[in-house]
Amino acid sequence: MKRAFFAFFALVAAASLLFAFAVSAGILGDIDGNEKVTSDDAVYLLRYTLFPEAYPVSDFADFDHNEKITSDDAVYLLRYTLFPDAYPLTGGDHSEYAEGLAYTVNDDGVTCTVTGIGTFKGEKLNIPPKIDGYKVTGIGRDAFCKCSNLTSVTIPDSVTSISDYAFSYCSGLTSVIIPDSVTSIGIEAFYGCSGLTSVTIPDSVTSISDYAFSWCSGLTIITIPDSVTSIGYRAFYKCGSLTSVTIPESVTSIGDYPFCNCSSLTSITIPDSVTSIGVGAFYGCSCLTSVTIPDSVTSIGGGAFSWCSGLTEINFTGTKSQWESVEKVYGWDYNTGSYVVHCTDGDIAK
Repeated sequence: MKRAFFAFFALVAAASLLFAFAVSAGILGDIDGNEKVTSDDAVYLLRYTLFPEAYPVSDFADFDHNEKITSDDAVYLLRYTLFPDAYPLTGGDHSEYAEGLAYTVNDDGVTCTVTGIGTFKGEKLNIPPKIDGYKVTGIGRDAFCKCSNLTSVTIPDSVTSISDYAFSYCSGLTSVIIPDSVTSIGIEAFYGCSGLTSVTIPDSVTSISDYAFSWCSGLTIITIPDSVTSIGYRAFYKCGSLTSVTIPESVTSIGDYPFCNCSSLTSITIPDSVTSIGVGAFYGCSCLTSVTIPDSVTSIGGGAFSWCSGLTEINFTGTKSQWESVEKVYGWDYNTGSYVVHCTDGDIAK
């Protein structure tokens, strides 16, 4: 009986020690905590897949980032011990992921927010879906602000928010992939990304904040998805290369100065869902030659089309009397030159 008791006690003590090693290992792949990665770690990980309660491990053993630990991870770890150059411990197919990023653990204790560039010095930033076992759900305020050496950014589909100023002044950034998981793009998130030529905003985004893409002078085309209901103040201000923009029917109002000084914009169609056009909405769009305004619009703010010197026609989907009844703040069409308003029952010349 005593022998059985001591054997049981020894087993419990060993299991506790293994657990302490497992959760405290500081080197990626060092499952047993002896500060080196050997086949013993792969064996331990395989045992975990068979007897998870007896062989505990933490999430850092999920080498293929599929959010579960299986024998595939153990096999990968074993391959690393044989061929370390071919199977890097930054993970199977995530060896391309950026390492050394700064982060903070969120209040839930299981997710994290990337807060800075950390020790990463590369040009192509591929943010991993997990860092040290914590699921990456956000890109924090100022996280990569003024990282002018970055040329491309890939954001994982675990991220739901891109905070204020996250990539502002990343002047070398030419490409960014925003996943469908993102619901909000913060204030000045991509402000001053002058090298950015195109961006696709996913259907999951409901709002584009103030100055989100201001001074993205190389941006030529933007597609705003049907999920967006509001476009923030000066959201695309000074996007001087922007030639085309599609405003979806989900948008009910065009706020103040969203496309101000988009000097290359040639035409714009405003959907039937819009009821008001804000102050300076298209101010300084000097290449704008025609615009379609629906009869749903009841007000046009001051300076909305000021300095649109190339404007020659406004296509209004209502009657002449309806056009006359639209509230137009003084100076809404200042310095536009001559244009004709085409209504359903005739034309009105300025």
